[in-house]
Amino acid sequence: MVSNAGIMGSGSVESATPAMMDRMVAVNLTGTYRVAHFALPYLMMTRGHFLSVCSTAAVAHSPLQGQYCASKAGVWALIDCLRQEVAHRGVDVGALCPSFVVPEPDEIRPVDKVMESLWGEPNLGGKQSVSVGEVADVALWMMRKRAREAVAPRKMSYVIKWPRLIQKMVERAYPPQAIEAAVTASRQLATQGRVVSTDLGHEDDGNPAGRPAA
Repeated sequence: MVSNAGIMGSGSVESATPAMMDRMVAVNLTGTYRVAHFALPYLMMTRGHFLSVCSTAAVAHSPLQGQYCASKAGVWALIDCLRQEVAHRGVDVGALCPSFVVPEPDEIRPVDKVMESLWGEPNLGGKQSVSVGEVADVALWMMRKRAREAVAPRKMSYVIKWPRLIQKMVERAYPPQAIEAAVTASRQLATQGRVVSTDLGHEDDGNPAGRPAA
């Protein structure tokens, strides 16, 4: 069983809406919980394997992504707890943590102006990217090996091996002026009633915060 549904977005804790936080947790964390909850009877009967698609953001937390990072960190903790609960029943539980996933050619992904202010580009795909196919390959490898955790691309496995070190590196990566520029961009969107989210609408589609995009 693979739990893959998820959304992401960006915004400062100061200006991102509570609706955005609620929705992020509902889909990313509670959604994973629900899939596991209803799948467990079958998995215990078949001694199966539950694989949750998490994120490197579960252990590497960047500014302006508090909602997303918190929801994925919750998934990481949930999977750790579940693994201990069902191991003696012959059920294996794994967490797959992709880095930045490159959009498919036919996928329309809005430019995230908040993170562009922080990163200096719309996304970090050119530096730490992974294709959808690569993520699928790692997922298949995990299911064959019944592995407990992996990163896609696998060459970035150091992210989950040394999370404290990685977090220190993340915190040193962004100068104060870049963070302030991103916080300002988030605040400006909030005053317009807009958010940056793959689920709630984005900054240039005119959807007010909290209303799902069509």
